[in-house]
Amino acid sequence: MFKPLALIGMAGCGKTTVGKRLAAELNLPFCDTDAMAENNAGLTVEEIFARFGEEKFRKLETAALAAAVKRLAVISCGGGIILRDENRKLLGNCVTVYLAATSDTLIKHVGIGGGRPLLADNPREKIKRLLAEREPLYRACADFTVHTDNLSADEVMRSAANILQRSNNYGY
Repeated sequence: MFKPLALIGMAGCGKTTVGKRLAAELNLPFCDTDAMAENNAGLTVEEIFARFGEEKFRKLETAALAAAVKRLAVISCGGGIILRDENRKLLGNCVTVYLAATSDTLIKHVGIGGGRPLLADNPREKIKRLLAEREPLYRACADFTVHTDNLSADEVMRSAANILQRSNNYGY
């Protein structure tokens, strides 16, 4: 039986861009846990953090992931999804791909961190710190890893599709 495909990794690694392309390639629906949390709250991620704090956002994120894993889809997970035990358990219902990138690549992609509450005030240092803290969790949750440095979104998508083909997932 096929499982949902979850893309995990830091902000700026390409989860949403690659996820949309991979969903089209696999003819599957696309879900984005950040967008789902925003829809449920009627606020942007930045507004949720500002008004209610990170804990409220994490609860909305968990609810979004719980809903997303119930269907066969490609799921772009928020960068901090792996922080909660409950989310790591939910990811066990998926084929999980870690889109790994160096801090230099992430910094290049997120710029000054606009719209990313955890990257406000010195995004370069925060990305380095968050990556160091989160990488062991990403690796522990991942069934597969795709290194995204110096690759286009299409090249990352193709690498992920090739991994799925070799692992006999999705009949791809």
